[in-house]
Amino acid sequence: MSALSAGPPALPAAVAAGYILSDYLLRINDRYLVLIHTLAASLWVAVVLVESSDLLLTHTGPLCGASTLASERALLGYMVGFFVYDLILCIKKGSTVAWYMHGGFSLVVYVTGYSFGWAQGYASRFTAYEWSSIFYLASQKHFINKDNSPTLYHATRVLFAVTFFIVRFLYGLPLSFVFQKRTFTNYHLDKCVRVEIQFVIVIVNTLFALLNLYWGYMIIASILKKKDQSDGNEMGTENITCNGSKKSN
Repeated sequence: MSALSAGPPALPAAVAAGYILSDYLLRINDRYLVLIHTLAASLWVAVVLVESSDLLLTHTGPLCGASTLASERALLGYMVGFFVYDLILCIKKGSTVAWYMHGGFSLVVYVTGYSFGWAQGYASRFTAYEWSSIFYLASQKHFINKDNSPTLYHATRVLFAVTFFIVRFLYGLPLSFVFQKRTFTNYHLDKCVRVEIQFVIVIVNTLFALLNLYWGYMIIASILKKKDQSDGNEMGTENITCNGSKKSN
């Protein structure tokens, strides 16, 4: 199979339109829409990883059109569409700068992979971060009443913390290191995007890692303080999308 490069704009446009219409026209609660997205993306990236059998993409060579998986390119197109909606959700919720950064960083990474065909494999693997969001979303009051089901609630929060550190630190940080090393080694060979754009993505990737470290610090700090906030957000973190207001969920 030949390597795949850029994808058509129809897929992300349809995905974005679907989420926007579901929110504003059908009036579906945005938390349900985000949960649907998280479950779909989590399952999708699992399929990609099984198909590729290569978690960290440690092989060498240029990053242009490096993917040979149709499912991988389709996943990137889907993620582009969702994060267009996610940024709109930031505006709707009055989210803090961190969440605009998260949505903007994600959109840049996925657009670069889908629209320019650069570093598609790495962009798709970063979608594995969604695995931790499943448990965060599931613990919200829309899905679990912590007063009626305290054991289930606390178990879900523990699973959120554990999966957050596994996928974003134990997996995400090594993946970022391999990606950046490969970029610096092959930047002169990759002609599908300008060198300046490649290094912008490297900077974005670094900032994203720092953002995850900040969230991890917030989780650890709240656990140590054993602080149970009155709004039901025990870990003291906002949702890992723009499905949160300035006051947190």
